[in-house]
Amino acid sequence: MQFELKSTCGMALHNILGRQGEDLAVAFLKEKGLQILDRNWKLGDLETDIVAKQDDELVFVEVKTRASLAWGNPEDAVDELRKRRMTAAANAYIKYHRLDNPFRFDIIAIVLNPTEQNIDHIENAFSPRPRYIGPGSYKPENKWSKSRWKRKK
Repeated sequence: MQFELKSTCGMALHNILGRQGEDLAVAFLKEKGLQILDRNWKLGDLETDIVAKQDDELVFVEVKTRASLAWGNPEDAVDELRKRRMTAAANAYIKYHRLDNPFRFDIIAIVLNPTEQNIDHIENAFSPRPRYIGPGSYKPENKWSKSRWKRKK
């Protein structure tokens, strides 16, 4: 894919860069043999950039594209909040489609400018944080239920 960054239809340049990065990521994943199931899948305010399948495993991919490394590596933009939102989106996707496949979270970091095109695929970039689901589970997120704070009459 040839790099060309022109604003069309009033779209901001960073949005065009992001779109081109996602197009490159899809082509890269297809080349690696992954089947693309969805792009920019949304449910409410939850979103995942790419949902792919490798053998029987679902792959939820976050794509980060930058024009340079002046502000750091693209993958550094995937902070704890973004990981939680990706996990929530993955859970919603799995429930919505009634799937029971193993899954993982990948990050594709792209540096894209007229002199450079670098794609870094970080497989199994993180594991979802365990949540409290009952006695014997790993760690409660919040040990106080809302019912404890209700005022008694």
